[in-house]
Amino acid sequence: MKSYPKYVREQKGNLYYQRDYPKKLQSIAGAKTYKNALGLKANNHSQTQLSRAIADASELFDIECRLHENSTPGAFQDNELDKAAADLVSRLHIVSEDSIDDLEEALDAGHLDLPGWHQVTDEMKAASYESREPKLTPRQEATWRAFKAIQNQFDKKPLIVRNLWDEYIKFRGLNPDDREDGRIIRRGERILSFIGEHSAYNPKIVRIIESGLEAYYVHERSKIKSNGGKRSVQGIKRDQNEIVAAINRGASLNHLGWKVKAQHQLDKTDPKEARIDLDKPVQIQLVNSCLEDKKTPHLSTVILIELQCGAMASEIKRLDFDEAMEELNAPLPMLKIGRKEETKTKTEERRRVAPIVIGVEYIKEHLEQTLKWLNRTSESNHSTMIKRKLVEVTGIKEASAHCLRHTIRANAESNDINHSHTSSICGWSGGALSKNAITYGIHRLSTHKGFLEIRESSLKMHQFILDTIEEPDSNVVNIHRS
Repeated sequence: MKSYPKYVREQKGNLYYQRDYPKKLQSIAGAKTYKNALGLKANNHSQTQLSRAIADASELFDIECRLHENSTPGAFQDNELDKAAADLVSRLHIVSEDSIDDLEEALDAGHLDLPGWHQVTDEMKAASYESREPKLTPRQEATWRAFKAIQNQFDKKPLIVRNLWDEYIKFRGLNPDDREDGRIIRRGERILSFIGEHSAYNPKIVRIIESGLEAYYVHERSKIKSNGGKRSVQGIKRDQNEIVAAINRGASLNHLGWKVKAQHQLDKTDPKEARIDLDKPVQIQLVNSCLEDKKTPHLSTVILIELQCGAMASEIKRLDFDEAMEELNAPLPMLKIGRKEETKTKTEERRRVAPIVIGVEYIKEHLEQTLKWLNRTSESNHSTMIKRKLVEVTGIKEASAHCLRHTIRANAESNDINHSHTSSICGWSGGALSKNAITYGIHRLSTHKGFLEIRESSLKMHQFILDTIEEPDSNVVNIHRS
């Protein structure tokens, strides 16, 4: 006979959470034992799924006991009452309106057993008659929420999982005509095709969604890339993050009382790739190559900016040309990354003011061409072309645009640069400049004590490069050397 964790029982091939109420509550509950289905088959579940189901059931048991003990309004959090209501709905096993003709009639007549229903309706009628707000106990509030959730199943347009995604697209303001937004939308639609069309009120919906996510994971993991390798675990998980966030947000807004999580049992996380940073001679070689580049100046411009402030191509492409030129022509050349609130950034810390101390004139000369190229091609193309040039110049096949962010950190650490200065330059948390600094005018920043200190740190960490290049038209090197 199989051995199961404490409180878990098998019955007719299904697993249940079964636990005795505390003795003082047994008479109040009208039963000795609490029992709830875990939604798992005895012969078809993973250890992770079982552990999570037990944790959820244990939490519901705790809420159930507290509902018997406490009748004080406000003693429970909203999410606890939602979970209690969802538990009541699942116990009624109503999936569609086909099973009954009228919900309220069925409840009033006792054809459906929703605990405390008559007390709830009596209080609702009294409150309406007396023109006041209903005063429901936590138990009655859970019953009322369960009723509203069931009632939603009888709407002409029942809530399905796809509705949660559609609402999320509107909330995020995702534009299908935008290249990046369109990619997010298409990826979400593709994952939804693995989940299928299901009612959000289906008692087994969490298991259904997580099975769909697992199916997508297995499908993507089985693909073979052009280089003969597989898609990474981390990459597939990133694919799923947006749809999981959308579904969980919709579940919370609709008081569904559940939450999904992508579970991947077949593979553990891939080993993290070694963080590549370029040593100093390679950096000197790269900068000199970029400054002399006349064939692909758009690539060299991106690399020069990335090497100094860790700005990825997706951040550079969103620069406004006129504003950027004004910043580069400032007494102390700089670039404001994520200057406008409506400009997308990975995190709020990525909105920053970065000093530009290398190749200012080259960047100014080729910035317009660079921005046009970045905005007319895809992010995958940016990544491929930049990597190709980095590999060609450095001879390091693992080199990529992202390794330039690691290189900045290495330069900073080797020169004992203040961590908060490095964070301000690259957009990591803990930066020395306040978030509001990006709104300062360029002349104010040029005399701002904090920015002056950060610029000095940037000069210090790149001094070994500045000492090897000559830029007669650039005010940066000349100012420093004077």
